[in-house]
Amino acid sequence: MYIVKCQGVGDSDEDSVGSSVGDISADGELDMVYVNWMGPSRLLINFNSSSFSQVA
Repeated sequence: MYIVKCQGVGDSDEDSVGSSVGDISADGELDMVYVNWMGPSRLLINFNSSSFSQVA
């Protein structure tokens, strides 16, 4: 999850086991969801091609 950590929204205490990208917000930008092994999954919305905001 190198990209997530670079954007400053990664979970330092969790182990990610999968991720997917798609335009969830229908704004033309790729958003991301990733799944943690023993913790909550995360939904990250891409607002301006250079930063993500954690929504869930």
